Amino acid sequence: MQTFKITDYKGISGTVEVSTDGGSVIVQGRNAAGKSSFIDGITELFDARGIRLTPHPINEDAQEAKAEFIDTALDVKIVREWKRGKDGKIVSKLSVYALDGAKHAKPAEVIAELTGGLIFDPSKYLLMDPKPQRDMLLRKVELPFDLDQLEGEERAAEEERLKLGQVARAAEGAVTNAHRPEPGTPLAPVSTVELVAKLDEARAHNANVTRAADLVTELGKQIVGIDNRLAELRRQIEELEGERFSLEQRAAEAHQTASEGVLIDTTQLEAQLANVDHVNREVQVGEIFRALEEEADFKRREWEVADAAVKEIQQRKADGLKVAVFPHPSLSVSEDGVLFDGVPFSQLNQGQREEAAFAIATAGNPDLKLVIVKNGDMMDEVTLAHIDKLALERGYTVLIERGRPDVGGLVATFVEMVDGQAA
Repeated sequence: MQTFKITDYKGISGTVEVSTDGGSVIVQGRNAAGKSSFIDGITELFDARGIRLTPHPINEDAQEAKAEFIDTALDVKIVREWKRGKDGKIVSKLSVYALDGAKHAKPAEVIAELTGGLIFDPSKYLLMDPKPQRDMLLRKVELPFDLDQLEGEERAAEEERLKLGQVARAAEGAVTNAHRPEPGTPLAPVSTVELVAKLDEARAHNANVTRAADLVTELGKQIVGIDNRLAELRRQIEELEGERFSLEQRAAEAHQTASEGVLIDTTQLEAQLANVDHVNREVQVGEIFRALEEEADFKRREWEVADAAVKEIQQRKADGLKVAVFPHPSLSVSEDGVLFDGVPFSQLNQGQREEAAFAIATAGNPDLKLVIVKNGDMMDEVTLAHIDKLALERGYTVLIERGRPDVGGLVATFVEMVDGQAA
């Protein structure tokens, strides 16, 4: 047996008490009749935050308010009291007792243990956006990893990937916009000193060859002159033969030099020397360009590492979700939200949505099996009957706030609220 009792809370005047053995409890009435006050009081009773949920919990004609819950099967009594002080401030106190009167030292922990967390409202779940629905479902599922920790790792990895992607794209942009060196530009700067030395050496060689050729011509003339003189001065042959022999040797040496020597073409060296400053500027451009290419490649590899980290985390999450046991065999999740038989939650008909939401609400098998539905008017007669059937099958009590009187043939516990009291 479960008993819910609310006294002087918000719009409740006096005490409203309801007892049930499970199934649906319909709290109904017109606007401002007190049905929301009753449901809100029960909701705060099971929430450790207490007065922070409702800033003015005490009825304006009273000095204190109370919410109570008794469950004989669980041997527990939960009480929350609100008292208005002389200064007008409201103080809230939460207490948990065994039915023999023994008081628990840590009431909030007892409630958390009994309920497995906050009491779940499936009607609010239906109004959530897809991703919050997905997150709440995953917190009802036993996973082979810490979901908050893994999602924190994923967010950090995605931020790192985004940052490195921006840096890599900036580096690649620098390469794209950089001045490329001309084709054929050497990798290292050209030395002006070395070019000048080579040019001087080539010019000296050419001058030597030219002088040797001129010497050949000159010596030949001398030989002819001597031959002429020999003809005229036969008497002087003996005297001049020695000189002639020496001259012939020198002529042979000079002839060899002139015939074997090859003139070096200095055109290319002179052009290189004239263009050396431009070449060296292009060399610097090439060094800058290659540095930018290396930086862009390095940043691209860093981004690839970050991207791999994100994908590894996402794969771990996907692998964990594959083996997760959801509270309904048709439930699963995608990156965007909750799926029911592979169909996005938002595309389901109302009955499927209510069934799935109730399955999520009743997941985890807590000791205290209670579901609170604030927006009961969203449910038609068929949905109410279906929820009541599921509640009875699973041993749950469902408190439903409802302004509409149409409930079909539903067999339930009804509380009709009129002017803050049970009629």
